[in-house]
Amino acid sequence: MYSALVLSRYITSKCVDDDCPVSNLQLQKILYHIQKKYLVEFNKPAFPDLIEISYAYTLHATIHFK
Repeated sequence: MYSALVLSRYITSKCVDDDCPVSNLQLQKILYHIQKKYLVEFNKPAFPDLIEISYAYTLHATIHFK
């Protein structure tokens, strides 16, 4: 199991290498979708960190690192 921080570093590095950098919000959404897909497919979290989602005018995702 990887931490959200390790996954974040990989994602940002890959996006920069592909000349498609991501914003903080985009990164949080990507991590949310990774966690969601992993939970559905394997019935366990991809990373132990919590994701808090609140809906207002836009999607706001906050990741709390332990």
